[in-house]
Amino acid sequence: AVCMALSLLALLPFHLPYYHANQQWGYFRSLGGCVFWSADLALSYLTVPQLMNDVYRSLFRFAVELVSPHEKWLFPGIVLPLLVLLGTLPLRAFPLTDSLKQMQRVFWFILITSFVLSLGPYLVVLGRNTHVPLPYLLLYYVVPGFQAMRVTARFGFMVFLAASVLAALGFLKVCHSLNVRSGLRRLS
Repeated sequence: AVCMALSLLALLPFHLPYYHANQQWGYFRSLGGCVFWSADLALSYLTVPQLMNDVYRSLFRFAVELVSPHEKWLFPGIVLPLLVLLGTLPLRAFPLTDSLKQMQRVFWFILITSFVLSLGPYLVVLGRNTHVPLPYLLLYYVVPGFQAMRVTARFGFMVFLAASVLAALGFLKVCHSLNVRSGLRRLS
C-alpha cells in the first residue's frame, strides 16, 4: 500500500495533463487503437528484435519479426525466465525467509497483473483479435487515464521489472548451490 501510494504520488504529475486534456477536449484513445497496440499472447514475448544476438534469432526463428510494430516486441531472452523459474522452485538447502516469501508473492502478483494488462482490452493471438475481454477493458472504461494510453504492451516493462526481482532470488539460489558444491569438493 505504501509502495502504491508513493508510485501514485510520483506518477500523478505526469498523468494529470492527460486527465485534463480528456476532461477539457474529450481526448481519448480509441478501443481499436488499444487493441492494435496490445501485446500478442502467442508472439510478443517470443519475437526477437533485430538487434538481438544471432543465437536468439536462430532459436526463435519462427517468431522473428512476426509482431509489428516494434513497441510490441517484448522478448525477455532465456536467462531472465530461467532465473525466475529457479527463484520460484523450492530448494531445501536454501529455504526463503518469511520476508523473502512475501516479496516473492508481491512480485509474482505484479508480474502476472502486468502481463495480463499488457495484453490489452481483448486477447490478441497470432495477430488476430479473439474478442475475449480482458481486465484492461474494464479499466479503460472505469479508471481515468486508461483511455489516454496508446501502447498497452508497455505494461511489459512492469513484467520485466517484477521478473528481475524474482530472477535475483533465482540467482541467489544458484550462487548458494554453487557455494555448497564447491565447499563439499574442498572437504573431500
